[in-house]
Amino acid sequence: CEVTVTDEIPVESIAFNPDNIEMNVGEKRQLTVVFTPSNATNKTINVWTVDGGNPNVTVDNNGVVTAVSKGNAVVIAAINPQLIARCNIKIVDPNNPDIPVQSITLDKTEATVYTKQEEPLILTATVTPAEALNGKSIQWKSDDPNTVMVQAIDATRAKVTGVKAGKTTVSAHLGDKSASCEVTVQAPPTVDVESVTLDKTSLELEEGQTYQLTATVLPGNATDKAVTWSSSDNSVAYVSNGSEAGGADGSVGSPAGTVVALKAGNATITASCGGKSATCALVVTAKPVVEAVDLGLPSGIKWRGWNVGASKPEEYGDYYAWGETSTKADYGWSTYKWGKSSSATFTRYGEDRKTQFSDYDYADDAARAVLGDGWRTPTSAEWTELLTNCSWAWTTSNGVKGMRVTGKNGNSIFLPAAGYKGERGLTNAGSYGDYWSSTLYGGNLSYSVDFYASGHEKGSNTRNCGLTVRPVKD
Repeated sequence: CEVTVTDEIPVESIAFNPDNIEMNVGEKRQLTVVFTPSNATNKTINVWTVDGGNPNVTVDNNGVVTAVSKGNAVVIAAINPQLIARCNIKIVDPNNPDIPVQSITLDKTEATVYTKQEEPLILTATVTPAEALNGKSIQWKSDDPNTVMVQAIDATRAKVTGVKAGKTTVSAHLGDKSASCEVTVQAPPTVDVESVTLDKTSLELEEGQTYQLTATVLPGNATDKAVTWSSSDNSVAYVSNGSEAGGADGSVGSPAGTVVALKAGNATITASCGGKSATCALVVTAKPVVEAVDLGLPSGIKWRGWNVGASKPEEYGDYYAWGETSTKADYGWSTYKWGKSSSATFTRYGEDRKTQFSDYDYADDAARAVLGDGWRTPTSAEWTELLTNCSWAWTTSNGVKGMRVTGKNGNSIFLPAAGYKGERGLTNAGSYGDYWSSTLYGGNLSYSVDFYASGHEKGSNTRNCGLTVRPVKD
């Protein structure tokens, strides 16, 4: 048995013959591909397609082209991505022959545009005779697209946009005719700001409120319309660019400035642009303090906004020994109303059943005695409810350190770190908060709530100590 082995001869290139043809609408034609070398082993075309999906022609898997509509198209034959051939096809309609173009003219032969020009230059081409256009479109070209861009709008018009300063030629083409326009690109002329106005010249805000001022810069085509915002007193109110958050003064850019009211006082808000400015007189009023604050607690009780003896949230208020309703200079055991250091000496709230109460009597409640109107000292359980159902954050309010206690409904109260009073006077004010509950702990102690910068908890204190009282109301 004799076996003959033939070496494979690869295709080096392919080409159409001819590679430019003209067809009538409706005509079919077999395209011919020439392989090099001619004795290549495998002469199979794997892909037949129309470049860009052009609808003027179709081609089947055998290379048969059908002319569909008048125009131009390119058919591609490929063995692989490296072996490709192209055939240019012109499709004509015998019933609708092309009319030769005699001339093309442009409405401008010279033009100047500016970079960042809002309205582009429009060039319009006129074809003679008009019938020569006959469904065709002018082809537009920029000699330097990095200087000037040109984009067709319709069959005879294009928009011209300046990219950078310079000069180049934009041309219009149809058939073998063309026309051109020399386009010069310049930097935009400087247009000075003539005026700046604000939508409000006076404004009143409450502490914590915001308002967005709007500046109008004229003329509308001013070269630099970036607005600089500032406040004459950033401690009263600051203004930020647009809707940005933050307290940085002098924000630049947007015609909208967001004013944030911080504390009661007066400030002037200024919007500046191009050497011109406008002002708004701002008055910030104190936010009214709600006396009975609903923190959304399960029990429904409300907490007072400030301590017994205080007139606002940041004031420490008065200090009371447990079960006493008057302040005093000395908070040692020698002055305690109900006994000495040993609970065995207590004449009230002692350890014997006859004198012990889980909570002290109404008559011995400093909150009831001073405020009346249903206010009372919270029980230990009510403090626990506040601890577990609210967020606690160490903060500073109007220069006073303390805890901001915020309910799940968003309402909050401020507990100043008022310290406590003992035999040595006031201790730890500004760093420590110590508030009474109305509930006995045992022995000579009663429940309290303690807090400091790094924590907060329920604790207890000897009853002679002078602590602050934050009342509640049902």
